[in-house]
Amino acid sequence: MRNSHVTREAIARKTFAEFGRERLSALCAAAGTPATDLCGLFTRMIMPWGERRIGASPSYRSNVADDQAPFEFSIALSDEAPELQFYVEALGEPPDLRSNMPAGRTLLDTIARDLGAPLDRLNAIEDLFFPEQPLGAFTSWAGISYRQGRPPQLKVYLNPQVQGPSMAPSVTAEAMRRLGLGRPWSKLNDALVSSRDRFDEIGILSLDLSDASDARVKIYIRHHGARINDLEAFASTAAENYPEDVRAFYATLADSDGPFLRKPVITEMAFTDASLEAPSSVTLEFPIGSYVATDEVARHRIADCMTKFGLSPDLYEAAALAFATRPLEQRAGMHAHVTLRRLANRPRIGVYLASEAYVPDGTAAE
Repeated sequence: MRNSHVTREAIARKTFAEFGRERLSALCAAAGTPATDLCGLFTRMIMPWGERRIGASPSYRSNVADDQAPFEFSIALSDEAPELQFYVEALGEPPDLRSNMPAGRTLLDTIARDLGAPLDRLNAIEDLFFPEQPLGAFTSWAGISYRQGRPPQLKVYLNPQVQGPSMAPSVTAEAMRRLGLGRPWSKLNDALVSSRDRFDEIGILSLDLSDASDARVKIYIRHHGARINDLEAFASTAAENYPEDVRAFYATLADSDGPFLRKPVITEMAFTDASLEAPSSVTLEFPIGSYVATDEVARHRIADCMTKFGLSPDLYEAAALAFATRPLEQRAGMHAHVTLRRLANRPRIGVYLASEAYVPDGTAAE
């Protein structure tokens, strides 16, 4: 299914709510997922600022998506029903770190109440991540994950650098201590590298806002200047890891062994069991949008990656074509990241898509 192309001028005239619902509806249609309730939840999460017109350039350059829009979308495929996700950075008035911070916290309270999601883990650490003078690229994002037949799942993404980059290790360590995960965090912290040629950076801490026994705390580590062999070594820190996956995943998507010198590659370490001395499991993440000339190249590499891991790329390709607002061969910009994790040894590949509400500087607009 191919979506009709939309001009930049037409996008600029739309509101965030209109354009975001269109993109989410396109993904729902490709995935065979009813759109009404999910689009309604998306709309609630971007109000009241969702009624603003997009305009030709962002008044606030959000870090949640590669196109600097305040929302991002994804589709994840496995041998189960497809999973749709979206992520939102709540905007204050006018939008900036100071005004976005309380807007984001209010959004989490509201949506958690609507969905019956517990906030006890967030409440335990919120003073670390919502300071009086926030710094860095963002304060919080809210995420929704939905698979047909299952209620929407709420997640929060927090910035360990919100008190400054130098404070990220201590902020993370204290948060993990309060969450009862200090011991496995210590094992991961010992594996972080800082050298002249490459270094690891603590980027995000996320919480599954759920009472489920497998609700995760995740730490996102950005690997600056890493090669695939470095990523293999780091992934092995997790209690559950699959060494053969690392090279197969990154080499297929990057068409290279590294070093990856553009946008850093990311490892997401999940913590679910405080009795372990290491992270429970690992998710691999590759910022494919920074390593391809066009989205058509990205589409082919992602399809090859899915095939390599025994997944059919057909639904993904239909979703990408439906989501796009322009020909994929025109440039890069829609495909942002690709992830791989295993659930009970079965692969799950997620593809993260920028809506292209904006075309960032340095990207050729049509």
